Amino acid sequence: MHPPAAVYQRGTTMFNRRFFETKMSGFLRVIPSEAEKDMVIFVKAARGEYVGQRLSKVLQNELYLQVNKAGASSDVAIPYSEIHEVQIRHKDAA
Repeated sequence: MHPPAAVYQRGTTMFNRRFFETKMSGFLRVIPSEAEKDMVIFVKAARGEYVGQRLSKVLQNELYLQVNKAGASSDVAIPYSEIHEVQIRHKDAA
């Protein structure tokens, strides 16, 4: 059994640099702490859905989420204005 996902939605949450720096500071580390090592960030945005294990950059107008595809990682830029929902959930949760 996995812990419940933390869900943040547009309308109830203001997605900006400060939000990600405070609520998800553990995901900004190169080596995740014990609390974050089995968790992923799921972002539902205007251009699609993304799942990553860390935030590589948090800038004034956008964030960079490190995603893995076919064994390689890459950074995806997601403007805050396009984010509809962010979830922090266990990597094995559906």
